[in-house]
Amino acid sequence: MSEGGLVRAPALNPPFIVAGIACLIAAGLALMLKAPKRAWRVESNSFRKEEAVAEAKVIIVRREKSKGPAYLLLIFLGQLGIHRFYLGKVGSGIAQLLLFVLGLATMLSRIGPILLVILWIWLLIDLFLTASMVRKVNAALYGDGAA
Repeated sequence: MSEGGLVRAPALNPPFIVAGIACLIAAGLALMLKAPKRAWRVESNSFRKEEAVAEAKVIIVRREKSKGPAYLLLIFLGQLGIHRFYLGKVGSGIAQLLLFVLGLATMLSRIGPILLVILWIWLLIDLFLTASMVRKVNAALYGDGAA
């Protein structure tokens, strides 16, 4: 107890708040990117609603990825692994996000800077790999075996 009988609340640790928010963002992105993207269209020759529903066809439309947004995400949000989420590489995106969050959270110890250096080296390598990752994702989209 402090003066006047008031109890002081413990101070919040900003790196852990940032880590919690980043983990929530990563989980949300992982869920969004894992869900199939669908466009629904009803094709029917009839004007009656019941027949239209009976004859409905579901068409799944997938959009190809572009190098521009992938590189923009890499440059501006690369430390969070967002470019990897965009390209459907959720596992390595989460790994990059965890390296960043743990690196920030342990910045005052010797471990934090090491984790961040590992992440930055990985991001430097990603500058060269992103174009081929986009090509592979688009090739898989069209069913091509070649990348």
